[in-house]
Amino acid sequence: MRGYLRLTSAGGFPVFLFKKAITDNNSDTLNTANSKRIFTGGETYACWNGTIRMTYIDKIDMDIKNAGKFTTGTFPLQLIFEGNQLSLYKYYDLFDHFFIQAGDSITELYSTYRYTTEWEKSTYISNPPTYAINPVYRDQILAIVGYQLTKKQFILIESLEYDKRSLVKLLKAFEK
Repeated sequence: MRGYLRLTSAGGFPVFLFKKAITDNNSDTLNTANSKRIFTGGETYACWNGTIRMTYIDKIDMDIKNAGKFTTGTFPLQLIFEGNQLSLYKYYDLFDHFFIQAGDSITELYSTYRYTTEWEKSTYISNPPTYAINPVYRDQILAIVGYQLTKKQFILIESLEYDKRSLVKLLKAFEK
């Protein structure tokens, strides 16, 4: 196939437009959504079909948004860290979604949120929290890697934050 490719984006996915000649007005679209992996601009993406959670904490008004909402579709997951056993991916829309791949299975890591009760607020002398965060992603990682952990790995999981730096540090510890 000879011609010219132009890279654009549609719905977060890289889309390639193909023209036989640079002066052609018509172009064909090469669909990348059904690809297993896409390499473009020095980045690697996995095309993942599934359902993601849309609940997040709004950092401006500190409210829980989209409680109980999910979105199903094909998502371009950007490869952040690739290890021998586990790989870390990220998808961003209103907030960062992180995913772990073990073998051929990709799992979204998530937290759940709830507003604190009046009784819970009354146990604080000042500045009671508005909501409670349940870091489910820690238990998900324990289930994925099994429970045969070193003390250091267990401490890393127990203190794990839902951010790129912490997750990469943890996965690197599993590679040793």
